[in-house]
Amino acid sequence: RPFAYLEQDFWKTYPQGRASDLAAFVAFAKKGKPYTPPTNRPTGENSESLTQQQQRFDLEESLRYCKERLGLGIKEG
Repeated sequence: RPFAYLEQDFWKTYPQGRASDLAAFVAFAKKGKPYTPPTNRPTGENSESLTQQQQRFDLEESLRYCKERLGLGIKEG
């Protein structure tokens, strides 16, 4: 979502903000791309059930990433 970081009022929330931190953030943000959810993530009409399905999917994906990419978890053998 857009941030109005060039507006004076935006910085009232961050009175200790430093220009170097802003420059680093802007450089980081420019490298990014819009988030595209996985194609197999549950979709449909907003409902409590859909929210639960999406949360379960997200948790399972996070756990899979931690095991496969980061090598975390209980090792077999």
